[in-house]
Amino acid sequence: MRLLIAGGAGYIGSALIPRLLARGYMVDVVDLFWFGNYLPSEAGIVSKDLFDVTVEDLKDYDQVIFLAGLSNDPMAEFSPSKNFIYNAAAPAYLAYTAKKAGVKRYIYASSCSVSVRILGRSKLTKRSPAFSILRQVTTLSEKWEILLKMRSNKSSG
Repeated sequence: MRLLIAGGAGYIGSALIPRLLARGYMVDVVDLFWFGNYLPSEAGIVSKDLFDVTVEDLKDYDQVIFLAGLSNDPMAEFSPSKNFIYNAAAPAYLAYTAKKAGVKRYIYASSCSVSVRILGRSKLTKRSPAFSILRQVTTLSEKWEILLKMRSNKSSG
């Protein structure tokens, strides 16, 4: 199985990718490598911005796993526009492009901890309304709305 890991050179990817390779997966990483490249030499490297990834780039992948984005609340507060671009627009763009390319599964994973204040409820359900006091979590909520709207009966993940 051939996988593309977006943001695979980060915290989660640097632990996940050696394990995937050890299990026999073919793994490529698309990343800007802001913090360096400490990946095993067996991992394929695609050094480009996620917004430059095309349908043609993705057509041979079975799965795309999104690990990219800005990962902390101080960064989200420092640059709300970059927070929206990298944490909402980028995963939505990559999911859309993967779907157009016929990728079978798109997985979004995040190391973001979710801090929310539930409005007017003592019992929580999946449908409980939530209000975030943190800009990063608000952006994550926006991203989930975009990704859920793109999901169809033909896709999974």
